[in-house]
Amino acid sequence: MEIKVGESSHARGKTIANLQLWQQTGATIIALRRGTEISISPGPHVILREDDILVVVGDEQVQRRTDLFINQAAET
Repeated sequence: MEIKVGESSHARGKTIANLQLWQQTGATIIALRRGTEISISPGPHVILREDDILVVVGDEQVQRRTDLFINQAAET
């Protein structure tokens, strides 16, 4: 499943490790697409940017949970 990091996402500028994505959603990131570049199994120190596409796997509800989590609005 693919999840896009939106413009107002709280995940922008944070590392994969800081987000604790698996602990929060149960999603495992298997790839990161940034423009035309694809990174297989990106490491925990990768900083997410707007328009990054996370390719994740998990149970039948993982896409909904991950999209909601990643695209929470950043606090202002």
